[in-house]
Amino acid sequence: MIEFQTTYYSSAVGLQLGARILVPESGPSGKATLYLLHGLSDDHSIWHRRSSVERYVEPCDAVIVMPYGGRGFYTNADHGSKWGDAIGSELLAKVEDWFGVSTSYEHRYIAGLSMGGYGAFRLALSNPGVYGHAASMSGALMIGSQSLNNPLRSAEYDDELRRIFTDNPVGTNHDLLHLAAQCASTGQLPNLWMDCGASDFLFDDNQTFFARLLEMNMPIRYEVSEGGHDWQYWNRLLPDVLRWMRLTPAA
Repeated sequence: MIEFQTTYYSSAVGLQLGARILVPESGPSGKATLYLLHGLSDDHSIWHRRSSVERYVEPCDAVIVMPYGGRGFYTNADHGSKWGDAIGSELLAKVEDWFGVSTSYEHRYIAGLSMGGYGAFRLALSNPGVYGHAASMSGALMIGSQSLNNPLRSAEYDDELRRIFTDNPVGTNHDLLHLAAQCASTGQLPNLWMDCGASDFLFDDNQTFFARLLEMNMPIRYEVSEGGHDWQYWNRLLPDVLRWMRLTPAA
């Protein structure tokens, strides 16, 4: 793989943003793309620093894009920056212009962990027909589907979330359950895969999210294995995601 480290200007958030991009030795033209999204406290370098991503994607005939997504949950904040537009449409258009990759939804993949797991589903479900596969690893999937009242959060973090989601985001474009129903009505629901470790603090929310999708007759693959909210778990999980996406051969 060939690694590119780039900085580009985002009109959506008014900032210079970074991205790490891996390109097959055979070149990027016409290839599939996989967008890998980071979590709340990380940046675009984290996949390289904490996982074996470059070794795992070596067999993939795809361009791997690891963008910087700030702390915005990859959504357009009610009072703040439009991270949904920045990553979900602006960066996608830039990558397709820079590298000449495929523009078919069947060749666009997106995955993420924690905040990025929510982001992967949000970007795929709010843009029907754009992404063919979306995977969430330990995703904060219920954050937009319930009231934000949580006495365990710090006042500063609570204020940050309210600027993004409002007090009650249920039924808005932050609500993944609402977006899933809307997306399904278009007949362009992407293939969905989710996983969460049984010891993860987000496990109960993942269980609830999956149960709600089943009630809605939404097709999704859900895996559970032992593990917590950490890189040991995510590093172990990434090859499973690549196989499910058929970017690498089945084991």
